[in-house]
Amino acid sequence: MSMPAIAPRRWSADDVRALPDASGQRLECVDGELLVNPSPRLTHQSMVGVLWRALEAYVSAERLGAGFMAPGDLEIDAFTLVQPDVYVWPLVNGRRPRTTAEIGHPLLFVEVLSPGTARFDRVIKRARYQQHRVDYWIVDLDARLLERWTPDAERPSIHTDVVDWTPTGASQSLALDLRPLFDEALGSLGPLLKASLDELRQQQRGEYADSTHKRSNAKHRHVASGHGHRPSRKPLVDAPRNDA
Repeated sequence: MSMPAIAPRRWSADDVRALPDASGQRLECVDGELLVNPSPRLTHQSMVGVLWRALEAYVSAERLGAGFMAPGDLEIDAFTLVQPDVYVWPLVNGRRPRTTAEIGHPLLFVEVLSPGTARFDRVIKRARYQQHRVDYWIVDLDARLLERWTPDAERPSIHTDVVDWTPTGASQSLALDLRPLFDEALGSLGPLLKASLDELRQQQRGEYADSTHKRSNAKHRHVASGHGHRPSRKPLVDAPRNDA
């Protein structure tokens, strides 16, 4: 006689909040499935920071929202508690929301991939975010690209250069240039900056070579004019003369 299958536990948002603090790990649940995310890499955190800065500047200038970064629990329903890396909420009566109780419908969720989180971010969270009708970006640092999922999309649009975003109520869209963001997060030089530095180095080498050449010519002129030779010294005592 076979044993009955044991149903997997369905985790609620309250269950996850009651778990002891797991140092270096992020605990979430989506539709009752517990997600344990590993501690992120430093480049992951750098990308989170540069993305937040760009999005915060845009929504602040447009006076339509406020940008935030993880950690921060967001309860979508009783069995879904998430912490997107970057997220944007609408303003509340013209000001930033002060508590999660007063936030409205999110304008954007962003997840930056880490080793081991691809299934969580690309499958589990993506499906739930689409169901919640949220614009969703997945940032792949290794591939230097952004996947954009809209609520009704069956496939993401892939962006390696620029991604355009026009949230509801915006007077103009955000054209976000991804290349300098990846360069900054990964600590690499962008092509324009690299070209400028190469040009500066060539200029410095040329100036050094020119300076060396001038010093060499000056030295040759100095020697040719006789200024470079020490005069012969007259002996202090005359040599004895032989008159024989």
